[in-house]
This record gives sequence, structure tokens and C-alpha cells, in this order.
Amino acid sequence: MFLAIETTTDFFSVSLGDGKNIPETIKIHGRQHSERLIPSIEQLFENQNLYPKDLKAIAAGRGPGSFTGIRVGLTCAVTYAQVLDIPLYALSSMDIAGKEIPAPAIRAFRNKFYTADYSPQGDRVSEYIIVDEKEMEAKNCFEIEAESKKLYWEAHRLYNERAEGDWRNIQPIYVMNTVYKKKNM
Repeated sequence: MFLAIETTTDFFSVSLGDGKNIPETIKIHGRQHSERLIPSIEQLFENQNLYPKDLKAIAAGRGPGSFTGIRVGLTCAVTYAQVLDIPLYALSSMDIAGKEIPAPAIRAFRNKFYTADYSPQGDRVSEYIIVDEKEMEAKNCFEIEAESKKLYWEAHRLYNERAEGDWRNIQPIYVMNTVYKKKNM
């Protein structure tokens, strides 16, 4: 069984599946990540008559996204991985989307979006940045939703390739809006 946790945006989602399919995903809108994440995961286990000890690996979103959302999701995922001694794959929903879309964008705050540029081979070729709606249009960005299901399938692929998934080497992706920072300093 694989658990995927995506908490980097206003939505959060958790998925639990066996590697062949994902029988259930819980998706919640609103900034209630810290209050609702663990109960949502427990509900997934209960609904499928499973226990955390049944997990083989975990996937978690590492950003870019909400500072608090990233920390809530990664802390939860690291705790499970450490206690259960299983691999943790910290992944970027944007990087996964970049394998199919040259300029994916994830809603950040107000009318701002996180984005980056990707090569036709799906490699990121720019830094993560924050843009407004006009810049997003000018760059031909395509808005995506950060979803646990996509993290799940990427982690499953990495697990099958025997990629290292060490919870001790997790690096969150935080993108600071430098324009906002300068105006408020």
C-alpha cells in the first residue's frame, strides 16, 4: 500500500492505494490542513480496513506552495516514514506536471501563481517563480491542481525502480515573492 499526501495549496488531498489502483482519495478545500489531515488519513485506513503498518511507501508534496501547508504535509509524511521505517518520496506536483506541460502554474495567493519552465523532455529549465495573471497569460502558463493521485503514481514508479526515498533528505520548496518582500521591508 502507498499513501500520498498533497498539502501545498488551499486544497489538500490524500490517496491510498495498492499500486494497481487508488480506491479512494479524500480532497478537502480550505486552510484546515493541520486540523483535518490526520483524521482524513485515518479515515482512508478505516474505509479500506488497513493500518499504517500496511504501508510500503509514502509520497508527499514538497512545494512550491503554502509555507504552512508544505510543513504540515511533510511533517506528517516524515513521521509515518520514520516510525514505519519505509521510503518517503517528497515530490513536486509542478515538476510532475512539467513532464507533460511546458509551463504549469499552481495558484499561490490572491491573484498570484507559482510557475516554472520545462523542456520538451520534462526537465525544469528555470527557477520556480511567482507571477500574476497577466504574466501567466504572457508565459502561456496552464493552471494545474496539485493532487495526491499524481504524487502517488510518481512515488509508485520510483519505488518500483528502487529509488532512494530517505525521509532524512527532504528539501521543501519555498518560493518567496521578492516584490512583496521588498514592499514590506
